[in-house]
Amino acid sequence: MVYENAFSPKISSRSQNQLMKPETKKILLSYDDDQAWEFPHDFNSKDIEKRARQVYAELCDKVREPVKFEDWIYNQDASFGLAIVFDPHKHKKSTNIRQLVIRFSNFGNLATFSYAGKSLTSTNQTIIESLSRNGFIYVDSSELEEPYDGVMAPNKTISTWWIRYFDWL
Repeated sequence: MVYENAFSPKISSRSQNQLMKPETKKILLSYDDDQAWEFPHDFNSKDIEKRARQVYAELCDKVREPVKFEDWIYNQDASFGLAIVFDPHKHKKSTNIRQLVIRFSNFGNLATFSYAGKSLTSTNQTIIESLSRNGFIYVDSSELEEPYDGVMAPNKTISTWWIRYFDWL
């Protein structure tokens, strides 16, 4: 079996003509802080976890497939702390396993999800709606593949916007 890690965006896999939307860039820049790598100064872990667990509960009810809530213990030294992991075998195609994962950034109520398939399915729309209902700002993961050019640039550790807000540092 080959596991396709949805959360390893590669800039080379994107079209040269595809750029981050200006409104997405504005949102990302508004939460960028040159004094904060993992957590902003006003970070409220209890609030974000409460709302992320509400998303988890809604998805368990509406999507009806096995999922797991990963709390802070699973995601340390990262710019995100919480994740919802869907059953990887549910999205099995041939010998590849596609694992859908939702990540919650420690910055600005940002959230994203991705897996190898980029098509918008009813599950994807359900996720986006639940994120919005619970106060999260959905960011399309493909836009996060852009090179990081925020307040800490240039930076060897933070090469993309994905790493800035949704990856281990």
